[in-house]
Amino acid sequence: MIDNSSKILKILRNSRNYISGEDISLELGVSRSAVWKNIGKLREQGYIIDAVSNRGYRLSEGIDLPISDEIHRYLNTECFGSEIVYMDSVDSTNSLAMIFAARGAAHGTVVTADQQTEGRGRMGRKGISPPG
Repeated sequence: MIDNSSKILKILRNSRNYISGEDISLELGVSRSAVWKNIGKLREQGYIIDAVSNRGYRLSEGIDLPISDEIHRYLNTECFGSEIVYMDSVDSTNSLAMIFAARGAAHGTVVTADQQTEGRGRMGRKGISPPG
């Protein structure tokens, strides 16, 4: 299920101009306060969203992290990416994916991270992925 912050992000991406909090709230069937709170969540993730009185909100700049909202917009698949798990830092995305699979994660679940400290490659090769 897509949460409201993801829906708001999609609305902002599809708008070339400012869009009012009222218009967003009507489209989603939520209060203007809920829109404001979700805009705050998006800003905490790193999105730069301009807000101008009597004009509304506008996405000024996205972020360059492998999070669900950034990956889903490029996917055109029914199998992979049904669920995307993002971690700031993890020892190995592969190890974490195996744990999720053992716990019954949905087929096609993808695990991403900004940093890996003990990544594994082919033929047992080790690697790290520094932040960013």
